[in-house]
Amino acid sequence: MTHPNYFPALDSGPTLSTAKAARWLGVSERAVRDMCIKGKFKGAYRPAGYNGKWLIPMTTLEAICPMPADRLLIADIAKVAETAET
Repeated sequence: MTHPNYFPALDSGPTLSTAKAARWLGVSERAVRDMCIKGKFKGAYRPAGYNGKWLIPMTTLEAICPMPADRLLIADIAKVAETAET
């Protein structure tokens, strides 16, 4: 049986890596990975082929913490979104 966290929810929207989620929440990346393993982030999943990596929906992070702890993260996310559109 395949673990349910290996497949994204169809409507999860934009996602962030554990590193960026850690910056958003102001915690360590290890803490974010542990929370993912424990199922604390709704919609978090492990993409196939990415050993140990997790992706967390931005909507889940925004529900926990409306504004990122690291304000520079907003600019980083905007750059990624801009390059994805082109």
